[in-house]
Amino acid sequence: MRTMLGASALLTPDEISPSDFSKSRHVHIEGYLLFNPDLIKAVAQSAKEAGCTISLDLASFEVVNASKSQLSDLLSNEVDIVFANEDEAKAYFPDIEDYETIAKEFAKVCEIAVVKLGADGSLVAQGDTVHRIPGNKVERAIDTTGAGDLWASGFLAGWLTGKDLPTCGAFGSLMGAEIVQIMGASIPENRWSEILKQIQ
Repeated sequence: MRTMLGASALLTPDEISPSDFSKSRHVHIEGYLLFNPDLIKAVAQSAKEAGCTISLDLASFEVVNASKSQLSDLLSNEVDIVFANEDEAKAYFPDIEDYETIAKEFAKVCEIAVVKLGADGSLVAQGDTVHRIPGNKVERAIDTTGAGDLWASGFLAGWLTGKDLPTCGAFGSLMGAEIVQIMGASIPENRWSEILKQIQ
């Protein structure tokens, strides 16, 4: 599987300004944008200038390995929430074995850190506090495409509506479990009523 960057590959930094984010509260950045350092910096700085909070999904251990120098600066100065899976977390902190310690280390450089552990759930850290979020059990996982993105969407839906971090993590687990049970990365329309019922 290879990534298709689409229109984002054609954007240039001079096309980005704070006015692009004037009606937004939060901006979620996909880690593949790290391959365009000037563009991701323009996006992050413009979003911050417009008053937005920022989350970053690290996308792939390959992205982390290729972008460590700029990633450190971005996490420290621009990002409020970082999402990493096991491979991405280990790529950023290769000398640390324990995922809970990694989550705490991430939370030293940005406000909230999430380390996703697949079927084993996730860790959500803020300051010295780490919340262990259980994974939602599924009868059969068919396809993990989109699981990380859907997990982040659930978490952010909770966070942007003022839920506490364990609840945000539970929303993430719900969405991640939902998407692995189907082929592809789009939840069927007939499942949304049940999902919304569980969230409410």
